[in-house]
Amino acid sequence: MKKIFICLLLIFILAGCYYKAPATLPKEQQNELKSFVEKYEMLMTYTIVPKEIVMLTYNKNKEMDEYNYFRKLPAELQLKYMELYWEMRSEILKKEYEERVAIANKLFKQERTNDAYKTDRGWILVICGFPDYVDTYKTDNRGDTTFTFEDDLLWEDPTVSVFQLWKYWYSPTSFLNHLIVFRFDYNFAQKIWRINEQQLDTEQIRFIYHQAEHFAPLEWDSWEQVLTRYKEGLDK
Repeated sequence: MKKIFICLLLIFILAGCYYKAPATLPKEQQNELKSFVEKYEMLMTYTIVPKEIVMLTYNKNKEMDEYNYFRKLPAELQLKYMELYWEMRSEILKKEYEERVAIANKLFKQERTNDAYKTDRGWILVICGFPDYVDTYKTDNRGDTTFTFEDDLLWEDPTVSVFQLWKYWYSPTSFLNHLIVFRFDYNFAQKIWRINEQQLDTEQIRFIYHQAEHFAPLEWDSWEQVLTRYKEGLDK
């Protein structure tokens, strides 16, 4: 599970440059598709397409992440999927997503001038929402760990280890309440925060996918109709 998550993390990081729009399309439509993927690659990477849709599309009885599902579609279906993307969800979800992106871009602009929501903390915020608690610590050369503040990093000794814990209360069932913690380590040389992949466990990964479901399509009916008409056209 952890290896799958790290692979998907790499896909998300590289998706914008990895995706190739169908060469059969006019340049303008290719650019539209590229912009679409660059904008929503984060959601597409962690959204699961159900088995019945994959079966109808590719005749394979398995789930797929939405990014890989989309990029393998024929050119005309990619265009239609882009058109229906938020229609299958809702305008309310679209507004919420864009608000989170805007906040992440503002909060983390010191790490990345453009598209700061694609930083490690940025995409966790967009997918998982705001943490219930954020604590920042530093560990000195003697191994002593104490509280610190992110604003103090400008004056901090770069030989210390600085990390931040994002804590979420998570209730996978109505009877259980878990505390999910993500650790981000500060890189003084690059001036960025990196998620600590070594401390990711199955529960954290499940939490990410659970939170991503919030932005998943509310219904697949409209897309099923498109697929059915497309197949009927091919069969004639």
